[in-house]
Amino acid sequence: MRKIFYVCSFLITGVLFLSGCDLNSAEIETVEAEAESTVKEESDNLLSANGINAEELTVEEEPIVIETDNSYIFEDLCKVSENYDESEGAPIELVVSELRKDYYEGMILLSHAVEEGDTKLDNVKYKIVPQNISGKGPQYIVCNACFEEDGDTWKLISNEWTEWDVEKSELNGSAWECDDAETEKLSKLFADELPNDGKMYVAFRKNLNIITPLMNDDASILETKIGTNFKGTLEYIALDEKAEVEFSCMEGIVNDEGKISFKIVTDAGEEYFTPGEGSTYITSSYFDYATGGDPEVAYIDTFEVTSESIFYGGWKKEIASTKGNVSPELSWEKVEGATQYAVLLVDLDEGNYHLQGYGIVKDNHIDAGALNKSQYVGPYLEGYHYYKAYVFALREDVSEVNLLVDNQNVDEASLIKQFTKKNSDNVISFGNVTSIYDFF
Repeated sequence: MRKIFYVCSFLITGVLFLSGCDLNSAEIETVEAEAESTVKEESDNLLSANGINAEELTVEEEPIVIETDNSYIFEDLCKVSENYDESEGAPIELVVSELRKDYYEGMILLSHAVEEGDTKLDNVKYKIVPQNISGKGPQYIVCNACFEEDGDTWKLISNEWTEWDVEKSELNGSAWECDDAETEKLSKLFADELPNDGKMYVAFRKNLNIITPLMNDDASILETKIGTNFKGTLEYIALDEKAEVEFSCMEGIVNDEGKISFKIVTDAGEEYFTPGEGSTYITSSYFDYATGGDPEVAYIDTFEVTSESIFYGGWKKEIASTKGNVSPELSWEKVEGATQYAVLLVDLDEGNYHLQGYGIVKDNHIDAGALNKSQYVGPYLEGYHYYKAYVFALREDVSEVNLLVDNQNVDEASLIKQFTKKNSDNVISFGNVTSIYDFF
């Protein structure tokens, strides 16, 4: 209707002008208002003739309701959930001093329950966030600790883990470049002796679908075996020689220091490989480049992405679809040559990188809530899920790229292919940041 109004208004004004009428601005506005009223009336009549009420077509968007998060950080040592009642039980200072270890990335007090009996007990449920030394295999450990009232104070009488999760999606198909010490250690897994001037590369195949922590006989020990089943390749690249051997892996070890060690086995022997300890993550395309293979996509530099929407190791509550649906804030350094940036959010635990958000920005920053409902559908699946935000620095416009939010899966290689359809050098570099979301 708005287009019809402008056409009518233009024609009426033009006719009056050509006919010699001398109208001032107020009179022109009156003519335009009358034209708009006439067009609206005709439009309403047309809708009414088809049994449609014009007022019913006006749909007001529901206001965004953001749930407040009443958790807080205790003395920069741990996060205290809004469900944790501090009015009774062991003092929080004592609980934290007994349970928090210096090498934890973080700790979250989830809840507790006080039992009355011959002695008063306080059962504390908490979550450990170990360091992620590899940057690709984050863990969390849920524990139950029991404190007993002892006169005027409380003492810790037991502490056991009940749930241990290792995020496997980013380890699946990953590749690693080893330092000299790790290269020397893994060289023993080759049948023939290798020269000492080379570098070792480790590649996991894309069949690492299981990492299952196995319950200890003594659950108070925060180190345990894992069951797994995948294969991979060791490639040794020297100046004048290249050697390659396949390995298999069916077990490993994890601990609360953040280590994930895989026992890799070849015909020549077995060794433990700990991603991030003596090795550095590299993209699959860089692995292909370094080992003389044919990269699926060209090697691309990476940059750091940060987010104020991550609070104490987890995405803020408001990014969820039912708790505000506020797309995350993201920031990064400007990339030379970039005219725009593609911003995406993917669920690493649903399907194969399920797309949750996609938008294009011109600056090296995107505000929280900048993506609308058609561009962003926040977390809605129950439980712990890891979400990764990507930023791709682009030379040219990619408006022709059609990504279906909440209706398709994507990964780095497929995204780079999409963004380089018209220009193979269109993606200058990319960055990402990953964190967990607890949806209950």
